[in-house]
Amino acid sequence: MPPAVPQDSMVASRHEVQAGGRTLHYTATTGRIVLREETYEDDVFAGVKPKAQVSVTSYVLDQPTGAPSRPVTFAFNGGPGSSSVWLHLGLLGPRRVLAGDAGALTAPPGALVDNAETLLTVSDLVFIDPVSTGYSRAVEGEKSKGYHGYAGDVESVAEVIRLWITRNNRWLSPKFLAGESYGTLRAAALSDHLQSRYSMYLNGLILISSVLDLGSIGLSDGAEDHAYVNFLPTYAAIAWYHGKHDGRTLNDVLADAESYCERDYPWALSRGNRLPPAQLAEHCARVGALIGVDPDWVRGADLRVEHLRFFAELLRDQGLVVGRLDSRFTGPAGAGNAERPDADPSHDAVAGPFAAAFNHYVRDELGYESDLHYEQISSRVHPWSFQEFEGRAVSVADRLSRAMRQNPHLRIQVSYGWFDGATPYYAARQVLAQLRVPAEAMQRVEHRYYDAGRAWPSPQTSPTSSPARAGPLRIDVLAFRAGLPPTGPVLALAASDRRAWSGPATTEHDGSNHWYSSCRDFDQHRGGQPGHQGAGEQHRSRPHTETFQHDASAGGAEHVQEIYPVGVLAQPPQHRVGQRVAQPEESADRAHPDHHAQCLTGHSWQDGTGIAHPHLYQHRRGRPHSQ
Repeated sequence: MPPAVPQDSMVASRHEVQAGGRTLHYTATTGRIVLREETYEDDVFAGVKPKAQVSVTSYVLDQPTGAPSRPVTFAFNGGPGSSSVWLHLGLLGPRRVLAGDAGALTAPPGALVDNAETLLTVSDLVFIDPVSTGYSRAVEGEKSKGYHGYAGDVESVAEVIRLWITRNNRWLSPKFLAGESYGTLRAAALSDHLQSRYSMYLNGLILISSVLDLGSIGLSDGAEDHAYVNFLPTYAAIAWYHGKHDGRTLNDVLADAESYCERDYPWALSRGNRLPPAQLAEHCARVGALIGVDPDWVRGADLRVEHLRFFAELLRDQGLVVGRLDSRFTGPAGAGNAERPDADPSHDAVAGPFAAAFNHYVRDELGYESDLHYEQISSRVHPWSFQEFEGRAVSVADRLSRAMRQNPHLRIQVSYGWFDGATPYYAARQVLAQLRVPAEAMQRVEHRYYDAGRAWPSPQTSPTSSPARAGPLRIDVLAFRAGLPPTGPVLALAASDRRAWSGPATTEHDGSNHWYSSCRDFDQHRGGQPGHQGAGEQHRSRPHTETFQHDASAGGAEHVQEIYPVGVLAQPPQHRVGQRVAQPEESADRAHPDHHAQCLTGHSWQDGTGIAHPHLYQHRRGRPHSQ
């Protein structure tokens, strides 16, 4: 008896969440949709054939009759082989996981709470699990191998997007993609594929932990020297976090590392065995000092430090390894002499809470039931095929460049984690610097930096705790999606750490948008003393979210451009960018020692709804220190 013809199996449910200073009423729809392939026999159309069932969860906000069509954002994680659960319940969706943070993990099973910074405030959401991840599977009797590769993956996800847009009558909605890690490579390729295949032009890409060229991080046959260069600033940041740079700020350490990577380090690697012994010793000492390891160990690596070996070596004397996805996390080494970690402690910290939360959520709250295992991260997709790139590195920089040239309205937000040991920020910036687009097109690229690794391994310990890491990324994405202009009141980042944290004053591309994560960074730029607690005194263990804008058009004068509550992010300001605005008397409280604690405990402005929110300030750098 032939198998039953697969059908869509979707379940809808009604919900509400407090976000953006108001109550959002929305419909959640989850389940599996069938992907079908057109078939031809002797060039005669023979109908469509079911090939796969893809799990999708969407959130659509209630809208009054006649309201304009809302934007829609399609989100997915990476891997390859990852489901979308991390962006879904860790960052963008209306519910989020609480599991603690590095050094302060909660006991299993964690918790699931409302997400006050959900992107649903400004955009409907669709989370996609590629074939063989989540509940997605090939249909009975069909092989999944065709989906386990670059081209098949892009084409199948594009088809899911087309189907959802068409069935929900959303062709006139602004469209965004949000991808993480390999999902950024997928998103970049999709921006070109959707344009060329369906004439579907996007409004923006949100690239979190970006990797658009696998060769830039050594993930290709025969890693080239530039991959080792691209990792070194991240190694230095990780070493700083774990106490290997006493007395220095992160800003200072990264400026040192990036300067070395601009000239001396690539030159030393290029010399190979022509490098004289004295110079080799000098460079080994320099690398060892920057990344916190013994110079002799660097010499044994021939100056080329591979990332997994570094994670095993950095804290070997303490019997610890550091995480790859988020190197703030540590865990016990499997063996004291292990060459590489046998597990990633940052992934171990979140896998359980996310699994518990999703399996509860999808059944108990969304009403979808399946006996299939929800594949958080699937090994079935490997070996992943890159046959289209035979003999060359896997890169989609050319496809993103083409999409940006063809679509002058395509905006891009790139989010970097200083302690992301899998997709180093310096590598992503180097690739973006080589995009083949007109100079003015780079005005459409925003760069954001965070004192964390991946955003999703950093949920807070309680629903009311200050969003020191994942929170700022949620809010930054909100601002980007809300369509606020790059020179308008877009948010900066919170800085929180047991040390005096200071975001590096590094940028890429003159004229593009780079936002800085520390009050000290602002104070140094304006010629003042670091911090707001007295001369030379730096903030310690005080999360704060504040930003100021440098208005070059006003003769370089520093001034407060906007103080903006979270709840009104979707409402662009009515005055011109750069216009001086009157500040309320409350702004004088910024000089108070407890101001930063007040900002994030609700003792701040209100958005007109009676709900308090942290205030937000903006600062934009004029020139990069490294150019």
